Amino acid sequence: MPPFIDNYFWVLCLLTGFIKHFSFSKKARKICKEQPELKEGFEKLLRGFLFWANLPWIVLGFGRIIGGLTLEQAFFSLDLNNPYAVLFVLTVMTIWVRAAIWLHFQKGADTLIKYSGVWHSKNVKKSTIFAQYYISVLGGVFALYLVIIGFQ
Repeated sequence: MPPFIDNYFWVLCLLTGFIKHFSFSKKARKICKEQPELKEGFEKLLRGFLFWANLPWIVLGFGRIIGGLTLEQAFFSLDLNNPYAVLFVLTVMTIWVRAAIWLHFQKGADTLIKYSGVWHSKNVKKSTIFAQYYISVLGGVFALYLVIIGFQ
C-alpha cells in the first residue's frame, strides 16, 4: 500500500463526505426557496448525514493516528487483535443497524420521501428506499465476509 494512501485514506473519505454534504445542502437550499417550510427538516437531515457519513472515517483516522492502524488491518485482512480495526468495523455495523431502525421504526423512509429531491428523485417510493438501503448493506456484509475470510 502506498504510504500516502495508507496514512491519509481516512482524510480523503472525510473530504468526500463533506463534498457530498455541500452538494446536498445546495440542492436543499434550492428546494427551500420554493418550499420554505421544509428548511428546518432539511437542516436536521443534513446534520445527521454529516455526522453518520463521516463517523467511520473519524474512527479510522483516530485508529491510524493514535493506534497505528493500517488500511491493510482495517480493510483487506481485518486484524481482530487490533482494537481500532474492531472499533471501525463495529462503527460501520452500528450505523447499518441504526439506519434500519430509523428507516423502519422512526419513519425515516417517510421523512426521506417528504424531503425528497436531494437524496432521491421527487417521486421516490418507500420500496425503492428500502431496496437501495438493503442492497447497500448486503454489499457491505459481503465485503466484510471477504475481509474476514481473507479473500481466500
